[in-house]
Amino acid sequence: MTIADWQVAALVYPMANLVCFGGFAWDKALARRGSGKRVRERTLHLGTLASGGVGTLLAMGVLRHKTRHAGFWFSAWGAVALHLGAWIVWVNR
Repeated sequence: MTIADWQVAALVYPMANLVCFGGFAWDKALARRGSGKRVRERTLHLGTLASGGVGTLLAMGVLRHKTRHAGFWFSAWGAVALHLGAWIVWVNR
């Protein structure tokens, strides 16, 4: 593992979580306006998987959005566990 790998990971993960948080914030804003056009739940779940779930958990806590949907809790914590396991394997190779 080179330093460049860590630098890329240090940039990509926070950015992915920021984008995921932004997706939840955008959907919350659309929900408040009563807009019929909302962010698809599948898109939010894919963002959760891509970001590792931290952005989703923060968005759910800070924005109080999608907190009643068990699927979002499951996908967020599942993504955290999956990414944590992948990190452990990657670091120890």
